[in-house]
Order: sequence, then C-alpha cells, then structure tokens
Amino acid sequence: MSDAINRKASRLWQQAAKQESEHGGVRSARLYSTPEALALQIHKRGRWVTVAKVVPLDGEPVLAVCWRNQQGTRTAISLPLVALSYAEAHGARRFVLRDDRLGVARTITLADMRRKGWIGADGELYVKLAEMTPCPWRPWAYAERVVRLGETKAEPVQLVLGLEAP
Repeated sequence: MSDAINRKASRLWQQAAKQESEHGGVRSARLYSTPEALALQIHKRGRWVTVAKVVPLDGEPVLAVCWRNQQGTRTAISLPLVALSYAEAHGARRFVLRDDRLGVARTITLADMRRKGWIGADGELYVKLAEMTPCPWRPWAYAERVVRLGETKAEPVQLVLGLEAP
C-alpha cells in the first residue's frame, strides 16, 4: 500500500478520534449509526459473539470486519459460512477488513472469497490476506441492530431432584 494512502487513512482515523472526543466519547471510528447496519452474531463457546457486520459503504451493503486489537492472525482471516451466506442473501457482494490500529483496510469480493478460500476444521471459511486488495480506510456506520445466526446448543442446566424444593 502506498505511503499516501497510509497517510490519508491515518488522517481519517485521527479526525474520527477527534470528533468522538469532542462529543465526550472514546476513540472510535463509529461516527454515526444507521438502521441498515447489522451486527452478525453466532453462538460460540457458550455465548453470542459478533463475528461481522453488514454495513452500507459506497451505496451498497458490504460484509465488514473491524480489527482493533487483533492478535494471532497474520496471514488469513476466517468467517463463519452462515455470516457469508446471510450477507450474500442481503445484497452484499464484497468483504472489507478494516484494521483500526494500523489505519489500513483490505477488500475482496464474496465470490472470490469463496473461490480462493478454504473451509477449516472449525467449519469457517478462511482466506489469505494476500488475496485481498488494499483499499482506503474509512469509517462505517455503527450497528445498533443484531442478527443472531445459526443454532445454539443446549446450555447445561442443574437438574432438581424430586425431593428438593425448586
């Protein structure tokens, strides 16, 4: 990625942080919210976790992930197939990965993601970061609505014996 794009992305991040701090918030790229933005959650390790968002960007819905303090992922990113399918069914045609710490972003079409990616042992679709194209970092809408995808496994419960009071 060119230095000019990196500098521009860094300036955008700094402007977003300044606007948030002026309004009593914390450093964040969330400048606004919109009803079209959706947080996609799956049930993982006993709780609901947000794995991606569907947000409007450049006039179209995109599947989006934002890294802030990502650790351990250096060469690839994974997404649950159910999140990818949901985004496609709701008009998204591309995926955007935004790294807020570095102020950079990358993109790939969802079709290329399926074509170039692979299914891991965990059932998620993996794609190498090298397959993605650098793009300008930009803020996107904050998602206030949540869509919970997939099935939940039955949570363990404490059984009550007939002799015990409930």
